[in-house]
Amino acid sequence: MQEEFEKAMEQERQKGENERRSKEKLERELEEKQRQLKKQQEQLDNERKEEAERRSKEDAERKEEERKKLELLQKELEKEREALQKSKIDEEARKRKKENIERHGGKIS
Repeated sequence: MQEEFEKAMEQERQKGENERRSKEKLERELEEKQRQLKKQQEQLDNERKEEAERRSKEDAERKEEERKKLELLQKELEKEREALQKSKIDEEARKRKKENIERHGGKIS
């Protein structure tokens, strides 16, 4: 009977040990999964940050290109204004010259 009792106690001890090992294994697996999830979350966060930085850089480049285009358009517009002003001045000068010639009795060909 003592032998049966000792055998039963040993079985209970082994059962308890197996349960403890099983629990420890599950805890290690859970910790590993949590580390992996944390690592994945950090990677996603980094990717989002990089994407935001890339978009920001692209926006800045696009704005700079637009600024340069506007600057060129402004320069072209200024040249056209100057040409128009010169044309008006030339037209006024021709008109005065014609009036002066007509006043003095000359003809314009």
